[in-house]
Amino acid sequence: NASLTFSMYAFTGVASGPPTLANPSTTSWQYNTWKQGDARPTTWISVPAASFVVNASTDGVWLVNGRVQRTSAGVNDSTAIASITVDTVPPVLVIQEQPSPFSSTTLAVVKFVTTPADDAKSIDCRWLSSTTGPVDRTLPDSGTTAYSACNSTGTSSATVTDGWWLFQVRATDAAGNTSPTSDVAFLTDLDPPKVAS
Repeated sequence: NASLTFSMYAFTGVASGPPTLANPSTTSWQYNTWKQGDARPTTWISVPAASFVVNASTDGVWLVNGRVQRTSAGVNDSTAIASITVDTVPPVLVIQEQPSPFSSTTLAVVKFVTTPADDAKSIDCRWLSSTTGPVDRTLPDSGTTAYSACNSTGTSSATVTDGWWLFQVRATDAAGNTSPTSDVAFLTDLDPPKVAS
């Protein structure tokens, strides 16, 4: 479920002059709401103030129709419809290519995609390394361990040195839902074995 807060404003005036904000004490407010594709309701819900909350039970496009009535005149002045898309599902991020757990090359490449392909508004990633042991996956998102914008092509690469490496990536959609972080961990060893003579 998503709780959506709306505010209505009523104005009075004539075509030849600027509008004036109507007195809220002489105005009553009503609304109805429905999901796109469903039948539009014929009844109205009265609210005591110009702000009200609509509970959207499922994801999708919701329409909210507001109506103002001047109690002194007893007539419905006007209506206005707002449309909003509710999305509570984060993108799904899939790693398609990654270094082997034990690597002997200086170039590490990770490829990834989101599904649906157009669901991610932004993709952030970071490369972390350690020479003493596996990298802590919970390092803070700040300073030298902060995430930054990733390549929009779905590929990220880094020049690596000996040690433990961790690549982390996450995607965020237009509604602000962020995917779980995907991790790629590997150990780089650039020194060939030595054979005693």
